[in-house]
Amino acid sequence: MVAETIGRFKSSLRPVILLDLDSTLYEVGPRTLRIIQEWLPTYSNKLPLDLKIALENLVPGQVGYSLKDTFANLGFPVATRELETISADLKTFWWDRFFSSDYLPHDRPYPGAVEYANHLYDLGAELCYLTGRSELRMRKGTETNLLRDGFPFQIEGTQLLMRQQDDWSDERHKSHQVAKLAQKGFPIASFENEPVNLVTLSKLIPHAAHIFVDTVCSDHGAEPGKNLYAIKGFSSFQPPSITKIQ
Repeated sequence: MVAETIGRFKSSLRPVILLDLDSTLYEVGPRTLRIIQEWLPTYSNKLPLDLKIALENLVPGQVGYSLKDTFANLGFPVATRELETISADLKTFWWDRFFSSDYLPHDRPYPGAVEYANHLYDLGAELCYLTGRSELRMRKGTETNLLRDGFPFQIEGTQLLMRQQDDWSDERHKSHQVAKLAQKGFPIASFENEPVNLVTLSKLIPHAAHIFVDTVCSDHGAEPGKNLYAIKGFSSFQPPSITKIQ
């Protein structure tokens, strides 16, 4: 669908594809897993034995969107004061590390993501990696990963737009960037794992296709939108794996 749009594109402006990173192109579960592995020795003497064993045997596929989701996936919903205390300590440890370049080497592209990005680029699209990652704390690691993994990057027709204002939400940051992008290119599609961001983009650029990448996401509700689609992953991005939502 997106590839066909690029092929039919008739405009003096270059077709632009917006690509989110965390939980869209990249699986971030391994990043959280590594942080939990480092936290465990600092708190292991205070953990219930069954939770300690479960965390020691945690694998990336059990890592949820949030730490509470991860605990629930292991059979420990955070519903007691003891688990709330444990979760709060881990969250503080996690927060200081997850949002930094130091742990980005643990991220891995989802199967097919690199190939699909190169496919779109080779067809003539400009790729804009539009992420809520902090410019100050995460640019170096983000650039390193994109180059390491073979995404089209640091060549003509690619750009990386990161959040420069730490007090801005992802939604506000992406809205601001899209308003500027529309002056230089013609966005024809966006790929996102967050429904709220996807619906916001669909309102700003209603002519484009907006594709929900069904991996992990927050529990924030989103209003209905238009031109919304869903895919399970990039390894089978051809129809009929693209599902129309709205």
